[in-house]
Amino acid sequence: MILAKSYRAKKQLALLAVAFFASILCWFGYTFSRSDSLMLTFYAACIYVVTKPVKSNDFFKPLILALLSVACILSKQNGITVPIVIIVWLFIKNARKTAIYYSIFFLILFVGVLSIYNSIYPHLFENTVMALRNRIDFPWFYTYIFKKMMDSIWALPLYFSFILAIRQWIKPATEDDRPLGAIFILQAVFSLAFSLKLGSGIGYFNESVFIGFIILTRKLANTQSINAFAFGKKAIAWTLPLIILFSIHTLLQGYLLFIKDQEEKKVMYNEQKEIRDYLRPKLQGRYVLNMTNPNTHFFKTLLYREIAVPNIDIVDCCTMPDEIFDYSSLKKDISNGKINFLITDDKTNVKELWNISLSHFSIDTVIHGYTIYKYKQE
Repeated sequence: MILAKSYRAKKQLALLAVAFFASILCWFGYTFSRSDSLMLTFYAACIYVVTKPVKSNDFFKPLILALLSVACILSKQNGITVPIVIIVWLFIKNARKTAIYYSIFFLILFVGVLSIYNSIYPHLFENTVMALRNRIDFPWFYTYIFKKMMDSIWALPLYFSFILAIRQWIKPATEDDRPLGAIFILQAVFSLAFSLKLGSGIGYFNESVFIGFIILTRKLANTQSINAFAFGKKAIAWTLPLIILFSIHTLLQGYLLFIKDQEEKKVMYNEQKEIRDYLRPKLQGRYVLNMTNPNTHFFKTLLYREIAVPNIDIVDCCTMPDEIFDYSSLKKDISNGKINFLITDDKTNVKELWNISLSHFSIDTVIHGYTIYKYKQE
């Protein structure tokens, strides 16, 4: 809304753009429950500040941009693209003095905040760089990004924005057309590059879609080159059936994937809470390994202090086979009893894990269909 207004867009167009963008975020789903939402908030603020006209001797603008850029990077690792986007915009706008000040402020703030953070929690690099150094996986990209993109209507604004961005670069109508087109194309390339790695999701295109809607809104609001009202009537007439189908599809997905399973999830939560209450008094400083599905079960939340590997799927798929980290201590803890209990279900293989024999674990009890194994002293 702020960005649409900053380009003097008509109120109706601004509202429409915000509504469409919100619909896309709803389609992404997990954006609201992850750091993506925080990153997108700081990103939107960055774009708003950088696109405002530069005043002479404006000391605060580069400082604010530097603060927001650091906030983006610390919110999510792909925020590293923000300084590049900002510098490209400033250089195309011939605001080189502002770009230099911004670069200086950014480096000072980034190094300072990074030093303070590392003195408190010295694992930032491992968690945000090394742990996410996943290999490129084209089947994953096709299944979880490209296919979802093509199956939904939200790919259309991204496509139209890309075409308009190229046209704006070649033949700009206003002084902001060329830099806006440039940062959109740059952001889209970054989004595509990041999304190729194993484990990525379509949320990596949040920022590209965000800038894309600014381009589309400005184009519709530019009454000198297009009759916004006439175009709006035609667009609604042609796209309304698609919007209705997309809305039905989204609502059905929401029901089938989430709402329908609420009661079942409540039952599962209460059952796993009983397991938590059974295990916690017995642990006495030792740990539990959840060998069931970590993403659909509640154990890593209920036993957040006691779970040995909260994201065991990430370890299985990437960081252990790719030898990103040294897991010798974890393997040793499985063998020496530091990991004292295993939580399993019917689908779990309890004979070995990561080429480690689990023969020294025996059944302790069964609660609500979950089999609890306990380490037995030789």
